[in-house]
Amino acid sequence: MNKLIKFYLVAILTTLSLQTACLTQITHHTPENTIIAFDIDDVILKRHIGKVIKNVFKSKGKLSALFNKKLKRDIKKLYKQGGDTQDFVELFKNHGYESLAYMVENIAHAKTPIKKTVAIIQELKDKGYTLTIASNMSESNFNYFIRKYPDLFGVFESVKIVTREHRQRKKPNIEYFKDYQQTCNHNNKQVIFIDDRKENICAAQKLGIIGIRFTQARKLRAQLKKLKIL
Repeated sequence: MNKLIKFYLVAILTTLSLQTACLTQITHHTPENTIIAFDIDDVILKRHIGKVIKNVFKSKGKLSALFNKKLKRDIKKLYKQGGDTQDFVELFKNHGYESLAYMVENIAHAKTPIKKTVAIIQELKDKGYTLTIASNMSESNFNYFIRKYPDLFGVFESVKIVTREHRQRKKPNIEYFKDYQQTCNHNNKQVIFIDDRKENICAAQKLGIIGIRFTQARKLRAQLKKLKIL
């Protein structure tokens, strides 16, 4: 019995020490010890619903193609493989549906910056923080948005997106965050990760990354102020 009690005491003390260490990590953030990672979709960019609807209506006469059995089978297969926008564009083109390929591409590109998030990003940059991207966005889409919003994405010093070769290693796969640490966090700083999905935050926290779940820019600002970053 004494051994059992001792075991539980050690376990409790270990847990408390780990919690204390975590609290210590977040009490004093500076540009020298902390980098900040932003997701893109629904954090930096939001979908422009008007443009999406417009593109769907433009192609509504061709949507009957989606009932093609071979096309449906190929779509399901590509979806399970984690295909990105460019994969689906190529799929539709290979089946002879150019208008559907055009629609898919335009819908993927129908996004605009969230102005209040952009303001926060600029404030963090002005304070000297290293800003990075940690997104599941495909290379083709990311390159499009870099060209469309060069000033916005020009402030980020490193980027972790999903290449075709590693499309199975998307968030919340823990390997994604290991790759991020290797490619974007060379100096082993504390990472603060901002994402709109709970499962992505939980996965990142397993590697000691501090997660902030994004719902609104106003709430993000409040959380960053609480951490004394803003």
